[in-house]
Amino acid sequence: MFGNLILLYRVLSVRFSLTKYLLSALILALSSWSPLSAKHCLDPPPITSNDEFFTLGRIPQWQGEWKLDIDGDVELPLSLSLDELRDYPQTEIEATLECDYASGPPLLVGNAVWGGVSLKSLIELAAPKPVANTVTFWALDGYRRGPFPLHEVLRKTDALVAHSMNGEPLPEIQGWPARIALPGHVGNNWVRWLDRIEISASRVGDAFKQWPIHARITEPAYDAVVDKCPCTIRGMVNAGNGKRIVAVEVSTDDGMTWENAELLTSFTANVWQHWQYIWRPDRPGGHTIFARVIDEDGNAQEENRPYGWQGYRVVVTVALGVECVDPQRADLNNDWYVDFSDFSHLADQWLETGDEVLADVMPDEGDGQVGIPDLVFIADQWLNCFVPAAADPWPADGQEVADLAPVLAWLPPEQSTRYDVYFGTDACSVAAASGDSQEFLGFVTDSSLALDRVLEYDTVYYWRIDQVGHKCTTAGEVWSFTTTGDSAE
Repeated sequence: MFGNLILLYRVLSVRFSLTKYLLSALILALSSWSPLSAKHCLDPPPITSNDEFFTLGRIPQWQGEWKLDIDGDVELPLSLSLDELRDYPQTEIEATLECDYASGPPLLVGNAVWGGVSLKSLIELAAPKPVANTVTFWALDGYRRGPFPLHEVLRKTDALVAHSMNGEPLPEIQGWPARIALPGHVGNNWVRWLDRIEISASRVGDAFKQWPIHARITEPAYDAVVDKCPCTIRGMVNAGNGKRIVAVEVSTDDGMTWENAELLTSFTANVWQHWQYIWRPDRPGGHTIFARVIDEDGNAQEENRPYGWQGYRVVVTVALGVECVDPQRADLNNDWYVDFSDFSHLADQWLETGDEVLADVMPDEGDGQVGIPDLVFIADQWLNCFVPAAADPWPADGQEVADLAPVLAWLPPEQSTRYDVYFGTDACSVAAASGDSQEFLGFVTDSSLALDRVLEYDTVYYWRIDQVGHKCTTAGEVWSFTTTGDSAE
């Protein structure tokens, strides 16, 4: 045994960088009891930091103190310094800024919390004259947008003259001292380095355009080369008018067939949502990937018009001859868990050659020798649990049931010694629950549980089954069902 430990130490010392694999995997394992439930409990939309937010153009130079003029066909022209602007009632709003590309592949997009003064209130303070018909935004660098219809701008109650971004003063490259923030609108209407808002009786010149519903692919990149292994396709969806996206579909065969992607973040009006789809390429060579969306009213993203899914395609190449390794091959002793016992097997067979050496975990039948690639692969799977997740719930996920005392049941997988059961009326609480939470009903050894309570009518209930193996636990998905009927019946 002592000799094996020495050999194991020699194997682990081959690569000093192995430490990073072990530490990151340990952190992941310690938090693995909390499952991801994209269906019932989504993460909030991510905020893009000011340092990571996309930039365009050059910062203009100007002389003297900055002033924002609101003038033209108004009764009470305004000329405000930055300090005076800050004296007005302040508000913050989260909104996604996306550059206006009607087709791809360029994607310039970020999400931030913008702070400032209501654009509508400032225009109303200037008291537009009865003849006033349009609004034009002017910038210090000579850029302008408009004339926009005044009545449409005034209906935009969430628009801001913004001077802060994510709680900090607006960065210069983002338009300091102030910019227009128009949630839901295309990016070229978000005028930076704003110095004048002109109210006029002129004819409308520009459409006050909001984003149509659309999906964009962020990974893989256009013209990327990927292995013939499970590949995560990621992206974001965006929409104006506060539209909610309810479905994202992905095609990896040039639009011939479509599969549902998984929404990862929750809905906030005029804010991006992230999504992902796990793709398993079936052949090497070129593939064209599309993504499209459907909104809450059943409207589907256009195919060929501007902002249609055809224009946002991503083309990738699946490499020839590169096969992936089944992660479970790292479980050398077949106990559904990767730990030091598997490294001990590796150490026992270190540098052995042959056609059927257990620790040779490389693709296909292995590469003929136990060495560094096998060590790195097992390290990548460190503390990974292969106990299958619970499946096939009854009541079925999303089902309506008339029984106020249903028996919960699920498909029993292999290698499970017991099942931990969580139940409640709040999806996120059930998703995050642990053994000391009120949602924990206890554990059972059979794949069913009769509830010990009578449920309420017309209520959505959420439940989760964790599979507990000999060495590790696989957290289950959060399922739901709705009780039906009338308490007066």
